[in-house]
Amino acid sequence: HKIMHKNIIHDMSHLIQNIKTTNDLKEKLYTIMSDWLLEHILHHDVMIGNWLSEQLLAKQEEELEKLQQEDLQQEKQYENNPNPSPPQIKKE
Repeated sequence: HKIMHKNIIHDMSHLIQNIKTTNDLKEKLYTIMSDWLLEHILHHDVMIGNWLSEQLLAKQEEELEKLQQEDLQQEKQYENNPNPSPPQIKKE
């Protein structure tokens, strides 16, 4: 992703060095920016967004699995000892 940003800077530098007229600059700048923005936003940023969503979903699934395991452990403890004594309070 960072390489794409470096490439656009390179393209812009090249454009500035090779302009002949203001109209030439406008046309080339419009073409470069249109192509870059469309590809960048519609393709690469969407890909990054999808990847981030997948990472978030995986983390949520992992946390859910952990909570389910904790619930199962508590259920097993209760099955083994349905009438647990209350926790002891330490006196100081």
